[in-house]
Parts: sequence; C-alpha cells; structure tokens
Amino acid sequence: MKERVLVVDGDSVTRQIVVSMLVSADYSYAEASDGAEALAQLDAGEEFELIVTELMMPNLDGIQLLERTRDKYPDIPVVLMTGVDNISVALAAIRNGAYDYLLKTVRSGSAAKRRSQSPRESPNEIGKSGLPNQSGIAGCEAYR
Repeated sequence: MKERVLVVDGDSVTRQIVVSMLVSADYSYAEASDGAEALAQLDAGEEFELIVTELMMPNLDGIQLLERTRDKYPDIPVVLMTGVDNISVALAAIRNGAYDYLLKTVRSGSAAKRRSQSPRESPNEIGKSGLPNQSGIAGCEAYR
C-alpha cells in the first residue's frame, strides 16, 4: 500500500507542485487548502503517514495545525514549509514539534537561467522528491 501524504497550502499552485513530486515518487496524497480543512479530513478518519503544510494560511495556520495534530494524532509527523527565510521561524516550528521545516525559495538568477534553457534542459529547481517520516518515506530535499 502506498504511503499517504496530506498536502496543505492555501496556494493551489504550490499544492500542485508538491503533489506532482509525490506522484513521481509513487506516494498517494490528499489536499487541503487550509488547516481547518486538513483537520476535518483527519477527524473524518482519513489516514496519513505525513502532513506537509504551509506555515501561513487563513482560518487555521500551519503552527495551529501542527499543535492540534500533535495533540490529537501524535503519530503523524508534520513538515512545515514557508517562504519566510528566518531561522527563528524555523526554530519555533521545530520547538513546537514539527518533524522538519522546508524553505520555499527561488534562488537568485534561477528564473533567468531557466528562461535561457529549453524545457528538456531545465534542471529541477525544486529539488529531489521524497518526504521524511518514521514509516519509511526517505529524506526530503524539496524546497531546500
């Protein structure tokens, strides 16, 4: 049976990028647009081996989702991802029980480099797929 990952992000484009990495790595997935929707899926009995969530979202943000997940579903690791490049934010996430913290970045010059390459030559700027957890999902380099 495929390991199942819940992808939570208010931005549908970001969700689709993460989903495409999961599919290419042969994981199954579900999506939620915010923390409240993610909790509703968990409360409905859906099972996941990992949650990957954006830090900043309306209704219920990533830290609130992490806290509630940790309390109600302590065996599900939560990985927070964000575009905020701030070490104190990363440390706060880990202190609150996040399994990992992923930084969504666009490296300087990568857009220009990408534009000058054909689609077949374009390197994967996002990184290798795969997500960490205790049940065997290998280490993640996505968004790093």
